[in-house]
Amino acid sequence: MRKWKFAGSIMLVFLLSGVCHASEKEYEIAITKGIYRIETGKYQEAIRNLRKALEIKPGDKNAMISLGMAYSRAGEYDNAKLVLQEALKIDPGNKRAEYELGVVLYKLGEVAHAESYFTGIWKSDADEPLKKAATSYLEIAASSRKAGKKPFSLGLLTGGQYDTNTILEPSNPSTDRGKEKDWRAIVALDADWTFLKSGSLTCDTRYLFYQSFHIHNTGYNLHQHNLSLSGRYDFTPDLNLGLTYGLSYSLAGGDLYSSINSIALDAEDAFYKSSTTGLHYGHEFKKYFDSNTFLSNSIRSGDNDAIGIFHKVGLNDKVSLTV
Repeated sequence: MRKWKFAGSIMLVFLLSGVCHASEKEYEIAITKGIYRIETGKYQEAIRNLRKALEIKPGDKNAMISLGMAYSRAGEYDNAKLVLQEALKIDPGNKRAEYELGVVLYKLGEVAHAESYFTGIWKSDADEPLKKAATSYLEIAASSRKAGKKPFSLGLLTGGQYDTNTILEPSNPSTDRGKEKDWRAIVALDADWTFLKSGSLTCDTRYLFYQSFHIHNTGYNLHQHNLSLSGRYDFTPDLNLGLTYGLSYSLAGGDLYSSINSIALDAEDAFYKSSTTGLHYGHEFKKYFDSNTFLSNSIRSGDNDAIGIFHKVGLNDKVSLTV
């Protein structure tokens, strides 16, 4: 009796081994056909073959990445996105899956998210052909942004405001001169011109004119000119250096109020995917002038330095958080 049980067990092992061998062979045939169909442009057939491979081996990362590629090539980007995201859950950091998902996100218009994957590949030790392909998409995205920005823009803003307590002496608020109620109208003109775009170098100039009018407190009518000149050089797709010079010239009530010169240096680098870290340094040369309205304004004159580090994280394609 025991001999029969032993013989039956051996037979069962052989049967299971045969089934597993047959399944492995069917999987290899299905995935090979799927990849071949992708290469020959028969994407729907590839999808059927690769889905069959996944039925045989659920959760197989190679079959999932290939299926994502087939969906992507067929223009079924939503399906491709879901499959490739699932593949990355199974094998986090797979550069091929990240690249293919980046392509899909780019096609779906999620450019910032796509760039985060391409940047990660560009900085990694991935194969050179894959890094080159990712860099090409980064260059295309950068060119699209530059092409999308108009070389010249002009804006006009007008408005009104009712002040229930006009501050008469900002530099000496303890002075008791009573509360002043007044209407104020404002006009602002904003012009921006990108006058140079050559390779990695971009130069802009901006002019802002601001004028306010009070009905009674005319000594507080502000007349201001702001001019800035900036340049930015992109050393790599995610590393850039910017330099800005600014001049602000103001009159209050027709009297000279202030003259401010400033210079700022900014450096930014995307160290990891959708996050950017930057260093800022700025210096201001401030000159304030006394008048009948602003009696002690000149004591505010002097230089001012500012230095800081900021970190920006892209939450999605349209929203970011800066600290």
